[in-house]
Amino acid sequence: PNEPINEENLVLERTLSQSATTIIIPQYRGSESLTFEDNMQWAAFLTAYAVLDSDEAKSYLLDFIEVHGNTFTLDQLFTSESGASDFEIAFEGSFELFFNPPCKNCAPVSSGSNPGGIGSTGQQYAYETFRSFIVEENCLEIHLPSGMDLVFTESTTERQGSITTTAHPLVENASDNEGYKIFEAAIDSELVPQVDQNYLVNRNVILVRPYRESPNCDYEAILVSDFTAFLCGQDCNG
Repeated sequence: PNEPINEENLVLERTLSQSATTIIIPQYRGSESLTFEDNMQWAAFLTAYAVLDSDEAKSYLLDFIEVHGNTFTLDQLFTSESGASDFEIAFEGSFELFFNPPCKNCAPVSSGSNPGGIGSTGQQYAYETFRSFIVEENCLEIHLPSGMDLVFTESTTERQGSITTTAHPLVENASDNEGYKIFEAAIDSELVPQVDQNYLVNRNVILVRPYRESPNCDYEAILVSDFTAFLCGQDCNG
């Protein structure tokens, strides 16, 4: 967290070879490792993908929100009394689908840079490394600025049928950031160039942001006075 923040992101279109599904995903440009913001974008994206792809993950998240409200840490979401939560099991499966596909032609992979942003060497990104970064090495939380409505019916609305994900851009007084809209059953997704306060109305949005906690998460190198001010949604003052 104390390293300089590089905010460049690239969106890459990938196609599932066994279906016509098109997935638009976060993709980092030009580095051998993910930046802090890249990891947050991926944490948000994979949270939504797991929820829309797994009935168990969806049920777990909705029950979790009933207890914890619309802001909670990734550590809380991932942990249960018996170890990994049902949600994390689905989250890890989604991670492996994008980062470490089981075969060359059965997952959203390409001949260029993989979703891990670690170049075109074919090197895999271990789930344990990613989990350690977003849960143990940093203090990250999910905020649902408009709540969450995932009750799918025959008259499912745009809100119920999709989730948009984004991350804090790590700059002071930011009003928007790019995001990724994933549709019901995780069948496809699209780039959202601008997720701002107006976009939040009647939409499911998952925001991943840092929170400060002593002694390990002071984030002095990130010149943002209040992470909660970005896309505060229903929690905005006034």
